[in-house]
Amino acid sequence: MITPMGKPGDAALPEAIRNYTAPFGTYCTHCGERHPDDADWPRTCSHGHTMWNPVPSVGVALVPIRLSGPRDTYGLLAVKRGIEPMKGRLALPGGYQDGPRKIKPRGESWQETVVRELKEESNGTIDIPAGEVREFMTRTGDDGRHTMNFGIVKERSAEWLQDIFTKFKATEPTEETEDLILIQRIEPAMFGFPTHQEAAERFFEAIKPPHVRAAEALLSKLTPEQVEQLGGFLRSFKRPEAPTPPK
Repeated sequence: MITPMGKPGDAALPEAIRNYTAPFGTYCTHCGERHPDDADWPRTCSHGHTMWNPVPSVGVALVPIRLSGPRDTYGLLAVKRGIEPMKGRLALPGGYQDGPRKIKPRGESWQETVVRELKEESNGTIDIPAGEVREFMTRTGDDGRHTMNFGIVKERSAEWLQDIFTKFKATEPTEETEDLILIQRIEPAMFGFPTHQEAAERFFEAIKPPHVRAAEALLSKLTPEQVEQLGGFLRSFKRPEAPTPPK
C-alpha cells in the first residue's frame, strides 16, 4: 500500500517522515524506509518505491575563448556528445543538478552543477571554481518539468584552450564526450538541443561590434529589392589602385 503524500507533521505520513529533520530523500516518501546514506538518485526502497532526483534542474556552461587576431574576436567551447540523446551532435557542456547526497546533504547549487559537468565532460581537464559562474540565461525544458540554467565563466585565451585540447586527447576516452570543439561562428541548427542553439546565438550576437549590429538592424528594414540596389551601388565603387612603387 502506498501511503498518501503530505507535508511534515501530517498524520497521514509515516512517523519517520512526519518528524524528520534529515535532508529530503533520507527516507522513502511512500513507506518511510530509510535509504542508505550513500544512495544515489533515483532511490528505490526494498518495497519497490522509487524517488527521483528532487532537483529537476540542469546546469549548462558557456566558456568564451578570446581568439588571436587584430580585432577582439571570440569563440565558444562546445562538446561532441558521445551518448544519447543527440549522440554525435554538438552541445554545450552541461547536465542535471545533483540532489542531496552523503557528501553534500543539501545538494549542489546550479553554479556547482555547471563547473562539475564542465569538468566531467572535459574528462577532468577543465577545473573552474563555481564562484566564477554568472547567470547567462534561464529556460524551461521542452517537457516543462525542469529548468535549464546557463552560466557563463570568464574568458579564456586560445593558448589555454590549445593546452586543454592537448590534455583531453592524452586522456582515456570518455563515454560522455567524443571531442571538444571550438565554435567560431554560429550556423542554423548547429547544436542538437534548441536551448543550446539559442544560448550560442545569443552569445555570438552579444559579442558583435556595435557597427555590425547597427548595419544588420538597418538591412533588416530594407526589402530584398532595396538590398540588391544597395549592393549594386556599393559594387559600383572601384577600389583605388595601389600606387606604383618608384623604380
